[in-house]
Amino acid sequence: LVCADYNAIEARVLFWLAGDESGLATYRRGESPYIEMAQYIFGKPVSKTGNPREYSIGKGVVLGCGYGLGAAKFQATINAQAGMDVSLELAEKAVQSYRQKYSSVKNLWYSVEAAALNAVKTPGSVQACCGGKAAWAMSRDRRFLVCQLPSGRFLWYWKPSIKMGPTPWGEKREQLHYAGENPKTHQWEALKTYGGALVENITQAVARDFMVNGMQKCEAGGFPIIASIHDELLAEIPE
Repeated sequence: LVCADYNAIEARVLFWLAGDESGLATYRRGESPYIEMAQYIFGKPVSKTGNPREYSIGKGVVLGCGYGLGAAKFQATINAQAGMDVSLELAEKAVQSYRQKYSSVKNLWYSVEAAALNAVKTPGSVQACCGGKAAWAMSRDRRFLVCQLPSGRFLWYWKPSIKMGPTPWGEKREQLHYAGENPKTHQWEALKTYGGALVENITQAVARDFMVNGMQKCEAGGFPIIASIHDELLAEIPE
């Protein structure tokens, strides 16, 4: 069995879609974005072995906060997954540090959501986002909200609608809904979505397109794929 994976593919694709050159430069230099993030949060030099707690928080922020994760959810997630005891105050500092350092990612959540909302409001229009790498529009029969990916492939959202709803900070604003299966009740209903979730959809779909290209190259190179696990490919060869 031979396996290979794409290192930090989601974070790289997210920075690329957001046009965040500082985030991409870290990868290009072969440096660790987890260490860089930890140093930004704590304001001191950090190493993986010398500062495992700070490193884990930096890693958790980079991997978890790209789609709008809030402080309370980040606190619960990192405490459960890493067996840590991160306070809500530190979680808030970590989340805000990510949004400050990678402000282009934060801006991407709002611009993608605005483009999707405008596409629903103005059928027939094409609303570009992600620096022109993707675009939203309504389908010709007006039944679907469609997002075209850089590869030309489409994401489809059935029965899109816009409703006024409350935000976590007490305001009322337009919110995008589409018909889908409730993951808890397994009933079809109008599901609410937001900028961070839409960015997650686009990012993971683009990463999938890269991975399929890799699968095709592996197959052509004599490595027949027998399984894939998230960002990892598994091939079986005679020796």
